[in-house]
Amino acid sequence: MPRFYLHIRDGNDFIEDLEGSDLPDIRAAREEAEAAILEMLADRILGRPFPARPIIEVYDLGGKKVAELRPPARLP
Repeated sequence: MPRFYLHIRDGNDFIEDLEGSDLPDIRAAREEAEAAILEMLADRILGRPFPARPIIEVYDLGGKKVAELRPPARLP
């Protein structure tokens, strides 16, 4: 099964996913990133720390960026 890495970028800050996740394909990796964005939005609604402008960058095992996700422009 392919391995994908979901790195989080917030302005100049970068949180590297060092472990990665074994997922069947790019679509599944994108769905995993979408779930992470939704979790960040839920944290914001609950008043927990939330990155100001998070971007989740999805990379394959070879280091190629295969997707990039952002929360909606208008946040609750």
